[in-house]
Amino acid sequence: MKSLRCFLLLFCCLSSSYSVSSAEEATAIKKQPNVLLICIDDLRPELRSFGAEYIHSPNIDALAATGRAFHHHFVQAPTCGASRYTLLTGQYGPAGNGALFQRA
Repeated sequence: MKSLRCFLLLFCCLSSSYSVSSAEEATAIKKQPNVLLICIDDLRPELRSFGAEYIHSPNIDALAATGRAFHHHFVQAPTCGASRYTLLTGQYGPAGNGALFQRA
């Protein structure tokens, strides 16, 4: 009887330590980067974060200071929708899928 109690106590201790370690592993796996993508279509480089001094935009400047701002970028289509489509899906926008001239 005493050996059965010892066995059950040992089993409970081992199973609880396994559940704690598996919970720690599960939380470690779920950590992913936090990504916020802001697409501003017709802004041009007239913000303080891009070097201009005559427009006051503290919130956008704070985002640009702590994140990534693309200073030298190019697009493959003259319209905004096709450029955003290509950026978000990874597919070429004007290649016959209706992203450039959907209603033409």
